[in-house]
Amino acid sequence: NATKIVTVSQHWAEDFKKLSNRDVTVIRNGFDHADFTTKPKQLDTQFTICHIGSMNSDRNPQAFWNALKSLSKNTEFSKHLSIKLIGQVDHSIFKSLEQNGLTPFLNHIPFLHHKEALVELQKSQILLLPINDTPNSLGVVPGKIYEYLGANRPVVGIGPTNGDSAQILKDSGAGTMFNYNATDEIINQLETYFNRFTSNKLTADTGSIMQYSRKAMAEKYANLLENLT
Repeated sequence: NATKIVTVSQHWAEDFKKLSNRDVTVIRNGFDHADFTTKPKQLDTQFTICHIGSMNSDRNPQAFWNALKSLSKNTEFSKHLSIKLIGQVDHSIFKSLEQNGLTPFLNHIPFLHHKEALVELQKSQILLLPINDTPNSLGVVPGKIYEYLGANRPVVGIGPTNGDSAQILKDSGAGTMFNYNATDEIINQLETYFNRFTSNKLTADTGSIMQYSRKAMAEKYANLLENLT
């Protein structure tokens, strides 16, 4: 009986359309540009790979750890590698890191205030975005993806390449989504990023991120409300 139906991902909109036999509008969540007014003085000097928020067992990016295991055999790479996990981390993640010989590179910070965590994002060289490996993964868009966009650093996503999160990374220019088992492709991407890091040229091509700002989303809601009949 609603006048209008709105949801935050295209795949969920398609599901709701099948259930209701009605048009469904997609207006995504976004990032608050004001959250990123505090800038770090400089980037981390290490090749930091950062994840913020809870990392539970169904977000365990096995292919990513496998890729890092392979690359860490290179002395130059291992000399610079740092894995920064901020937030609650499931024991299965620690076990995977140990099995892949990555524990020496781990910096686990159990808790940071939100503002401090955003500064850590902006300091990091690369941001890790694992998507839950669950049946509804195509429509999963974790809230942290928008903060990753606001941080303006390259994003490596692990999840369905035809899902909503993958589309956001592509449309924003912030990074790339890799399938759950795409170890070789992840290795190639990390090698490219590491070479840019050593040349002080590692940046994100995020000229299109403002389409995901909360201001832009508010404008979409305003237009929707003005056109209700």
